[in-house]
Amino acid sequence: MKLITSGQRAWHVAAGFILMLAAPVPAQPAVNAPVSVTDNGGTWTLDDGVVKAIIDKHNGAMDSLLYKGIDTLGHEQGQPGCWEQDPSAAAAVGGLTNSITIDPSQNGGERAEVSVKGVTGGQVQLSSGAPGGGTYCDMEIRYASGNGRQPPGAGYSALISGRGGGAGSGSRLGAFPSML
Repeated sequence: MKLITSGQRAWHVAAGFILMLAAPVPAQPAVNAPVSVTDNGGTWTLDDGVVKAIIDKHNGAMDSLLYKGIDTLGHEQGQPGCWEQDPSAAAAVGGLTNSITIDPSQNGGERAEVSVKGVTGGQVQLSSGAPGGGTYCDMEIRYASGNGRQPPGAGYSALISGRGGGAGSGSRLGAFPSML
């Protein structure tokens, strides 16, 4: 076993300290920062200080999901955040709405939630491009965020209810909650 001298030890400590100072330090997110919703016209931005999600108001797609500033949706692989549920066709019958359902400016920045809702009355098919075809239904997609959560992030749910009047309709209801 080879012993190092005190001079060598001092050199190792100094070199380690220099490397530590030179290493990039990621920004520390504000875990207890107030949640915010920003209206960008065609999108909303939900931000809890750690996770930032950009939601399309027309089709309910998550266009961007940043975790500590890192894009997690893989934009280099095509359109991000697009999933098969899409309420946008409800606009053809005047049934597409979007809203802030929980406004963080009204609760001290504790929680935020946005909604994209398509009510069709069975008149138009939603998600026609989905695998297996679309369906005649009503659909609401919601995204939420809260501050101080462990782990921080955004959650989403899709509420789908059948409407009479079209092929594939019925009285089914689906809810698909998830944590991002």
